[in-house]
Amino acid sequence: MAEKKRDPHPTLPKSTRPPAPPKGTREHEEWMLDEAVEESFPASEQPGSSLAAERLEEEGRKTRLTGKELTMKKKK
Repeated sequence: MAEKKRDPHPTLPKSTRPPAPPKGTREHEEWMLDEAVEESFPASEQPGSSLAAERLEEEGRKTRLTGKELTMKKKK
């Protein structure tokens, strides 16, 4: 009986992700974030996102100042 050769460079199986929702929708933004997280695996850090800050701002809630905003505030 012949022995099956092992792949010297095995990979993780591809996930079956649903198709992307229409661009410009919240669902599309979430889908893009999920895609970035999945593609970064097995990295130790997740990709950064301003999505949460944008949502808080839309709801009228305060967020921390960005580096750019801090620089502008110091120049005043």
